[in-house]
Amino acid sequence: MLKNTIGIVHFYYEFVETGVVKAIIDALPFPLAGCTSSYTAIGGEYGDVALSVTMITCDDAHFAVHTIEGLKDKSREQISDEIKQLCGELCAHEKPKMIMPFLPLLHQFSGDELIAAVNSLPQPLPMFGTIALNMENKEGTNFAVGNGKIFADICAFVAFYGNIDPKFHSTTAFTFDESFSNTVQIT
Repeated sequence: MLKNTIGIVHFYYEFVETGVVKAIIDALPFPLAGCTSSYTAIGGEYGDVALSVTMITCDDAHFAVHTIEGLKDKSREQISDEIKQLCGELCAHEKPKMIMPFLPLLHQFSGDELIAAVNSLPQPLPMFGTIALNMENKEGTNFAVGNGKIFADICAFVAFYGNIDPKFHSTTAFTFDESFSNTVQIT
């Protein structure tokens, strides 16, 4: 580990129910953020009942983890407003180079609403994240993790600051001749 470290965790939902995710949060000497994921792959290995932790560590960048909680009882507008407020807080001292969101699967709020909220800001921020998804479609098992908390109704956001220069690439199973869109620039 270098001066600043963050862990990104993806896991099968039963690792929350059995206490494994909580034990990992408690054991590791750095913060974790992440979510439920079906079909996890890392280091050449993969599985649908798996858990992975990716450690990101460096001396010249730093990270901040924030959560928005109690989402199941909030409207789309309330969640959007809280995300906009959080983005303002994340930019208070320095604009993040990237924010990695981990959203639970919600009926009233999707990834499209997240992007719409962030793009409505005076200076939109680059987002690259995921939505928690348990392919078994079991209610209440699409967990997000952040700041030591594990719930099916929180969003976790990891802000990346400092000497990083993220590059975004798109990979698709479609052949480029049959592509569904033109080449675009991610801003």
